[in-house]
Amino acid sequence: MRIFVTGATGYIGRVVTEKAVAEGHDVHGLSRTEEGDARLKALGATPVRGDLTTLDVLRRESAQADAVLHLAFIHDFSIDYEEILRTDAAAVDALAEPLLGTGKALVISSGTAGVQPDPAGGETTEEMPLAENRPLSGRARSERHALSLSEKGVRVSSIPLPPYVYGRAGSGFLPLLMQMAVKNGEAAYINEGSLRTSDVYVDDAATLYLLAAKGAKPVKSSTALHRQPSPQRKWPKRSERYLIFQCAQ
Repeated sequence: MRIFVTGATGYIGRVVTEKAVAEGHDVHGLSRTEEGDARLKALGATPVRGDLTTLDVLRRESAQADAVLHLAFIHDFSIDYEEILRTDAAAVDALAEPLLGTGKALVISSGTAGVQPDPAGGETTEEMPLAENRPLSGRARSERHALSLSEKGVRVSSIPLPPYVYGRAGSGFLPLLMQMAVKNGEAAYINEGSLRTSDVYVDDAATLYLLAAKGAKPVKSSTALHRQPSPQRKWPKRSERYLIFQCAQ
């Protein structure tokens, strides 16, 4: 397949690209810089210069693709979050436009951080209601907007990722927590540290994106979880192991 990947130069996107190329797919990845171009070429992919605001580029690449994987998201939170969501919605519409009525796959990214936890302490799923007064809940609006495109003949799927994706000596939020612990001289948690969250290994997440592109049914929401949620009070120890691993690299 010819696969177009937004966010191809990012932490998860690079692994998706690597795995897709290894499977023999022709991967075209969105890139904003020369450095990003070089990363994608090294992985065996074709760089496409643009970003989430270059809608003509998104439409062109989507039209030529057999499947589209949308992993890009603006993480510059100095920008108004509503503007970030509007940009993402416009990008999704541009990617979906050439796919209307084709049955081709559009796989988008979402997260589990914006929903309410299970009141009994069980697993949180994509069926949970949105959490109130939590900024990341707005991301669910983008997800629902994208999933609604299935009514127009797009084979759209969503991958809601847990807050912690780890592996290959990298992560998203975990280094941030480590930096805060170093700055404050301690790794703190709220109350008894009973807040739980899940994680997923980055290679497993990447595999799920490709499985969705190849065979998911429309409006399928597959939560990427690797293990049972761990209590917040145990995070410092996990961060310590992560730091040792990083230094060993």
